[in-house]
Order: sequence, then structure tokens, then C-alpha cells
Amino acid sequence: MQTCGLMLSFLIALVPASLISAEIVKHPVPELPCTDFGAQKWTRSQWRPLRLVNQDAPHEFVQNPDSLSAFFSPELIKQQRDNALLAAEIGVPSGELRVIFSIGSEPGAAAGVFIGKDCSSDFFYSGTVIFVADNRLAIWTVETDRASKAVKYTHLGQLAHSFAVGEKHILKCSFDQKGGIAISVDNTDVLSFRNCPVGPTLGIWGCHGSTTFFSAEARNVSTLHSTYQSTLAR
Repeated sequence: MQTCGLMLSFLIALVPASLISAEIVKHPVPELPCTDFGAQKWTRSQWRPLRLVNQDAPHEFVQNPDSLSAFFSPELIKQQRDNALLAAEIGVPSGELRVIFSIGSEPGAAAGVFIGKDCSSDFFYSGTVIFVADNRLAIWTVETDRASKAVKYTHLGQLAHSFAVGEKHILKCSFDQKGGIAISVDNTDVLSFRNCPVGPTLGIWGCHGSTTFFSAEARNVSTLHSTYQSTLAR
């Protein structure tokens, strides 16, 4: 038995350390956040506020008993600093983000979600953003030149549709690592796009007027899967 033990130790010693590490060490993927934004119900450490390059600091959401809301003064709207972002990290940039939200009655008020391609600890530099206003669902890409701090917004498309003010709506956004994105709100027609900037940062985005977010959930599997895949295959 001693001889067998010595032989086994000798054979293990001959195996490269990298191969042993590959079998033993596992790199955990961050858990996908499923968040109820009600007071005392969400883990704040899983989320962080972000700002755009023209903002001195991230705009804070207001905690409600059952949700988070964003409000903006006329001065912030005039200065085009009327953006509030809250972000979470996932492992692989693919899956589906499902958000329940409502929009206010102010002109241009829009609730959105984003998939960040380039985000620092507190800045949003680039990614894809989906906004819902009372009369449309629209998708944009955002690119920031870090040197000049110039921000370029590219409008990819939109769906003309009425969304009731002050009522809850459900936005679903499926995405993959190749930049394929599919979006639907309240089971409307699905908008699909390819070659969008995507990354491992997901979040909610309120702008222009009052918006309220009740929950956000990231899933590994898309409920828009069949429509999404058939569109990308074209």
C-alpha cells in the first residue's frame, strides 16, 4: 500500500499544475439579480448608481414603499442632466432583462433599461438603451469619447404605440454576446436588432420626467426566444 501511495504521488507530480488547476478551480459567475425595489426588499450592494459624462454626480433615485422613482427639476432638464441610472453586473452578457415600471405625465418622460458595454464604477460610457414613453418604444446606442467627453446617440428604431401614464408596464429585453437584441413591452410586437453594443452591465434608466421602477429581473433564458432567434437567423 505504501508503494502504491508513493507511485500515485509521483504521477500527480508529473501532471502540469495548470491541468490540476483547471479541474479544481472554478470561476463563479455572478448571480443574476432579481430585485423587488420596495423598501427593505432589495440588496443595495448588488446595484450602483451611474452618471453620464455631463453630470457632476449620479442622480439619486427616491425610495418609495414599493418602488424607486426618479424626478428632475426644470433646471436639470434644461441642462440636459435629467438622467438617473442604476446598474448591476452579470457574468455573461446574454439572457433577458425584465422590468416593471410606470411613467409620469411630464412631456417626454421615459423609463428605460440599458445594457452597458463600457461602464466604470460610476460612469456609463457606451451601450444600448431602450426607452418607453407614453407614445413610443425606442432603442438607441450611446457612445462616449472619453477624451473629449462628447456623447453620440444613434437612434436605431422605434415602435409607435400608446403606453398609459401612471400604470404598470412590463418591458422584456433579450440580448446575446453577438449584439442581438429583441424588445417587447406589454406583449406588443417584438423589435429586433443586430450588432448592438452589449456587455455585462444591466440597469434601469429614468429621464426627462418622473419614472417609477417596481422590479428588475435578469434571466438566463429568454421568453422572446423563438421570435428572437428566427429574426437573427435572417
